[in-house]
Amino acid sequence: MNAYGMDIAVTSAKTMDFKVYTNFDGAQDTTGTSGRYFHLADIALDFDGTPDFEAAIVFRNGFTGGTGANGGYTGLADGIYGGVNWLTSFDINNGVTPSYAYGGTDANGDAIPVAITSGASIGTISTPTKSAWTNDDGGFGNIYSFTVTLDSNITRPFNVLFGNATCGNDVLAGTVPTPEPGTMILLGTGLAGLIGFRRKKK
Repeated sequence: MNAYGMDIAVTSAKTMDFKVYTNFDGAQDTTGTSGRYFHLADIALDFDGTPDFEAAIVFRNGFTGGTGANGGYTGLADGIYGGVNWLTSFDINNGVTPSYAYGGTDANGDAIPVAITSGASIGTISTPTKSAWTNDDGGFGNIYSFTVTLDSNITRPFNVLFGNATCGNDVLAGTVPTPEPGTMILLGTGLAGLIGFRRKKK
């Protein structure tokens, strides 16, 4: 499973349009005998400049086909949350690190956060949509698109991390400059190139 990129179009001081490019299909059973089942990861956000990701975007709930469960975790409703508590892929897999999971750490030396268990709403997101996508470099999969509307203005650069799926097998991470309305920020490889984000893969 690959995370190819993320595009963010800033439309006002409080609103941003997101497009997430991944060949992960939203929810799927694993192969082998582990019996694990994975969802899209939540997008981790750091708005306050501290070492931790204190906010998260949940956008998976429309894409949870199948019958499995991962460590009993089902996730929060779609939205954007602050004051969050994170699970890592290790937590979700009941203390097991699958061979295909990313086993590294983020820039703070912490295990990759992939899903939140609690948090307080700090805005809203539109109903996420999914569409097919390919590019000239062989990337393929889905574009997950949605609009985030925050309760407060964005006034400083912020950090973003996306573990692709709750197994954390492919990671995008980077810093977004202080957004200006009308700008397009391209993170990862998305449609147009690499600005800011890097991919890390086991």
